[in-house]
Amino acid sequence: MFKPLCALTLLLGVMPATGFSSDYVLVTNAYSSRVTKIDVGTNTAISNMSVADSIGVPVPNITNIALDTVHNWAYIADHTADAISIIDLNSWTTTGPVTPAGMGKQPIGMALNAACDRMYLATYGTDGVEDPTDPVEVYTISGTSFPPTLSKVTSVPAGRHPVNIALSRDEKYVMVTCRNQACFTVVSTASNSVVHTRNYPDPSYEPEGVDLHPTQNLAYVFSHGQNSFDIFDFDSMKVVNTISIAAVPPPQPSGGAFSPAGNRLLISCQTSARELLFDTSDPRHPVSLPNVIMVGPQPHKPLFISDTIAYVPNTNNTQPVGSISIVSVGASPANLGQVTGTFNGPLGMELVKVAQHPAATPPVYVTFVSHNEENPVYMSNKAFYLQNREYIRQLAVIVKSKNAMWNFQSDWTFLKAVALYDSGAVLVNTNGKNIVRWLVEDMGFEADPHAHESQYNYADIAYLHTQIGVTPSKNVGGFLYDPPDNEQGWEQHEAGTFGVMYPSYFWKPDNFWGAATYLHMGNDDFSSGIWKPKDRYNFYVNDDTKHLTYIGAGCGRLATLVDAIANHTLPDTGFYTMTLFIPQADLNAQKIQNYSAMIDSIASYVAQTRAVWSPLTQTANAWRTAHASRAFRVDCNLLLSCCTGSTGNVDGSADGVVDISDVFAVVDYLSASIPLSACPQENDVNQDGTIDISDLFAVIDYLSGAATLPPCP
Repeated sequence: MFKPLCALTLLLGVMPATGFSSDYVLVTNAYSSRVTKIDVGTNTAISNMSVADSIGVPVPNITNIALDTVHNWAYIADHTADAISIIDLNSWTTTGPVTPAGMGKQPIGMALNAACDRMYLATYGTDGVEDPTDPVEVYTISGTSFPPTLSKVTSVPAGRHPVNIALSRDEKYVMVTCRNQACFTVVSTASNSVVHTRNYPDPSYEPEGVDLHPTQNLAYVFSHGQNSFDIFDFDSMKVVNTISIAAVPPPQPSGGAFSPAGNRLLISCQTSARELLFDTSDPRHPVSLPNVIMVGPQPHKPLFISDTIAYVPNTNNTQPVGSISIVSVGASPANLGQVTGTFNGPLGMELVKVAQHPAATPPVYVTFVSHNEENPVYMSNKAFYLQNREYIRQLAVIVKSKNAMWNFQSDWTFLKAVALYDSGAVLVNTNGKNIVRWLVEDMGFEADPHAHESQYNYADIAYLHTQIGVTPSKNVGGFLYDPPDNEQGWEQHEAGTFGVMYPSYFWKPDNFWGAATYLHMGNDDFSSGIWKPKDRYNFYVNDDTKHLTYIGAGCGRLATLVDAIANHTLPDTGFYTMTLFIPQADLNAQKIQNYSAMIDSIASYVAQTRAVWSPLTQTANAWRTAHASRAFRVDCNLLLSCCTGSTGNVDGSADGVVDISDVFAVVDYLSASIPLSACPQENDVNQDGTIDISDLFAVIDYLSGAATLPPCP
């Protein structure tokens, strides 16, 4: 029956919620290319992610953000990188800068339709020159798994220096403000053509901010230079009112935002560091209220996080550090303080409502790992090397085409064979590059050192990578950990090592993977998770003061791990890892097809974000950001061997007896989601792959004598 699993999950450290369980705000940091996540319950920054290279002040590196509420993704305008970045909020990973074919330079404003299958993007056009032909670009978004594919449909000239974009409530029109041409342009989404242009009297008007009324088909357009805002009716295609903002000093509004109920408008006064408030109960005839709320320097468009509370990004233009004010617009409007955290030009903001995306089960981070070992055949047999190289190339094309990932881990004999044989006509099918360099630069995979250290140590292997034009990762690709006092001694990597064959070369890794025993004849590590081992005698004890981060290789079968997470046998607060191993020397045509089929077999998990293809370095970085470096480990040996005899001990009783308490346990699970035992094989009583009412009947049939219980798988 059931084997007690008191040590199934070793939680090495405190395991608070990951941040996905409550609403949060995403903020673009214009001067550091970071996106910050803020917990609105504590008003504290809880995570940061770099989405592009940063060039610092004074030019905004990244600007606006658009939220995909269907797939739980976010799109970021990488202004100086001439690209966009996409974040998967389910796993807190990013594509980094992506430039769809035909995309214009310096994207700044963006908007998505409600179905999140179409994007409208303001750029300076493909020439990158600010002029009256600067367009709104239209893209289709396809694919349900991350990352999606963006395909350009057309460009619609809008006006010089387009800044902000808004999609009308009925989605018939797109509005774009063009600050340096002093106009706003309205584009039909049906015809992708301009149907209205509001030209201001002179360039001093500088229309910049725009916000839509929550319920009516109205847009407020804010003129930075003329201290006023227009109220535009999309139904009549007319400006129905223009409101002057009377304030001293002049407000120079950068933008404004409606409260969720639509009865209040909060306006950011960019040059006077204050917020003004309007009563918009009648949205066509707003009334200025006397309240003035002082905030930080250079505030931009606010974001309401509730009916009465808003965040104000104090961008502090051209300065490296800004802030975010918390303001109330309730009965006593006031500045309530600042969000805790460091912000570098906070600018674009979006509220992620977790009620729309309930805290999903955490994904498993997956990658292929291959070893070529210390095999002399690579150097001694050129024909074997070239055939193996071709198999690597064929598999790489398949892995890349299916959006999977590969950590290519090499020892010295293969790297020296690359230097010997990868030249001339051999390079034709790898873009003129040797096979390892092609894997890294063209395929986007990682090259990790892997050393048996019989002659060459890890620093030597890292050096050999550089000699074939490849920058090695900072990952140790396998090591001896048991017995603790083995001759390799993994603790040497904590401070880094010099080479043995190349004593002037120094290498210090950040991560290590593949804790094993000599010839894999002993207690190889079988863990999913990430932690920082204390020392060789306390490998499974976490020590946050250590440098090296260990990445577990996983639980044999991805399905076992994913199902245990989905069934809540394993905690939702965990961080899970998995690697799929490839013995490189054994590659042949049939095995390439087998690996292709393996990718296909887990594609459904990837589509549901229950698994994420991620190379080891990216996985470790996700652990440091999304998981705040909290240690976590699952002992996969215990997970895989929890069921003995037959199934059915779903309440996890220590005596292993299946009785009426197991009936009640299944009823509680089905009616109130109360977790079952820590053993998924026991819980899936009839072994059909799903825990449902049929499992309840299986237990009842057993207790009534009508049937026997299935044996454990």
